[in-house]
Amino acid sequence: MNAIARSGRHPKRAISYFDLSNTRIRRQGYQGLTNLRQRAWVKEVLCYVAIFFVFALFYVTTRVQVTETGYRLRRQTEEGEKLKEIQHSLQVEVATLKSPQMLEQKAAQLGLSKPLERQVVILSRRERGESGAGELGGHD
Repeated sequence: MNAIARSGRHPKRAISYFDLSNTRIRRQGYQGLTNLRQRAWVKEVLCYVAIFFVFALFYVTTRVQVTETGYRLRRQTEEGEKLKEIQHSLQVEVATLKSPQMLEQKAAQLGLSKPLERQVVILSRRERGESGAGELGGHD
């Protein structure tokens, strides 16, 4: 025996959409129907409110990310400017250290002196090309 036959109901009544014999609407009458309509309306409104909050959360999240990215960009720009200043100061320091006056001072501190004329050998281009680096010393 199937479930419909056991319940004692007529098979067509059990399947029918208009079977209100033992429902809340039947027991409570028009007020029950009104309550169901209000509940459906409340559910619909709650769905719209939930969708609104999801979109609001998405919007706020993206705005926070945009703001954080802006702050990061600003920090990176400031750091780049500082690095440019450091690079400029280092270039000035290199230029100062390479200057002839500074080289003479450092050489004097190390006990070095200018070479005498007889210690300097000037090679022509042809001699430099033939002998590579050229000969040093040998001419007293």
